[in-house]
Amino acid sequence: MKNIKNISALIIALLFVSYTGISQEESEEVSLETQTIKGIFDGYEDGSYSFKYKNEDGDNDVIFFDKIKPELLKVYDLNSGKLKGKTFEITFETIEEEEIGDDGDSEYNRTKIITLLKQIQIK
Repeated sequence: MKNIKNISALIIALLFVSYTGISQEESEEVSLETQTIKGIFDGYEDGSYSFKYKNEDGDNDVIFFDKIKPELLKVYDLNSGKLKGKTFEITFETIEEEEIGDDGDSEYNRTKIITLLKQIQIK
């Protein structure tokens, strides 16, 4: 009788481990990097927040962010447009998500998420 209980517990444990592994494979997020830049808020359109900034070469460029932490929007209402033209220090993560399509093929999407935001004054 003890052997049956042990076997049942082992089967349940194996099923749990197998399910956990499969769930992680279906949609896996990998943080690629965290960066901080200074940029001028350019607006919110089509679900993206855009900022003008100078890239590594010193050229003017625009960066788009797909998401922002909700607590940051409580402090800085970027959706209203009132902060357009204001300068910010922006810390963000680039996340790569793997999604398995209906056909079983992997698809990778990169998402930029603002994790810290601080309005700054240019001197």
